[in-house]
Amino acid sequence: MLLLLGCVILTGQLLAADPPVSPPATSTLEQCELYPLAKDTQWFYRSGPLEVREKVTRHEDFQGEFCARIETFYEDRVISFEHVAVRPDGVYRVAVGGKPVEPPLKFIGLPAQPGAKWTINSLVAGKPLKGEFTSSEGTWQFRSHRGDQDQSFKTYKVSGDNFQAGGEAVSFTYEFVPQLGKVKQTARVHGLETTIELRDFTAPGQAPTKTASGPRIFYR
Repeated sequence: MLLLLGCVILTGQLLAADPPVSPPATSTLEQCELYPLAKDTQWFYRSGPLEVREKVTRHEDFQGEFCARIETFYEDRVISFEHVAVRPDGVYRVAVGGKPVEPPLKFIGLPAQPGAKWTINSLVAGKPLKGEFTSSEGTWQFRSHRGDQDQSFKTYKVSGDNFQAGGEAVSFTYEFVPQLGKVKQTARVHGLETTIELRDFTAPGQAPTKTASGPRIFYR
C-alpha cells in the first residue's frame, strides 16, 4: 500500500560578490488560486486506513526556477518531496525527490478551462512518462466527521488515461478546488487503484481542524 501510495504522490551560478536574488514579495506561487502554494500551507489526506500530510516547507530556486518544495509526511516522517513551479500557462512538476523532471511536467493548465488537452513526454527519475492530460469539471463531496455538515465543491479535474511510465500502463486523475488546492488524486498501476482524499486543509498561520475563512469551511 505504501509503495502504491508513493506512486500516487508521485506523479546559472552567481559570482561570490553578487548578492542573492530575492523572490518578489508576492510570488506566482502565492497567487495561484487553484493550487495555493504559500509557505507552510498544509493538506491532510486519507487513503484507506492511511493518513498522509503534504506541506509547502519552503520556496527555493531549483535549476533557475522559483519553486515550492512540497514534502509528504507519513507518521511525521518525510517519505517524499517534489518541486512545483507556476508558469503563465500552468502548474509544473519540476523535480521529484530532488531529481529533475525533464522537461517539467504540466499537471494543471492555466487558465483552468474544461476541455483543454496537452501531451506529456518527460523523464521522471530517469524513466519515460508519456501520455495526454484532459481537463474537465467535476464534483467533490467533503464529508464531515459528524456527518451533519457535508459540503459539495465544483472541481477542476485533470485526467490522464493510458499513460506509459517506464513501459507500464498507468492512469492519473487530479481534482482541484480554488483556495484549497488538490482535494483528490487517484492512480491506477498494475491493475491496482489508490486514492488519496483531502480531510483537512490549513493555510499559513492557521491551526489544523479550525474553521477556515471565506468559502473554506472544513470540519474534522
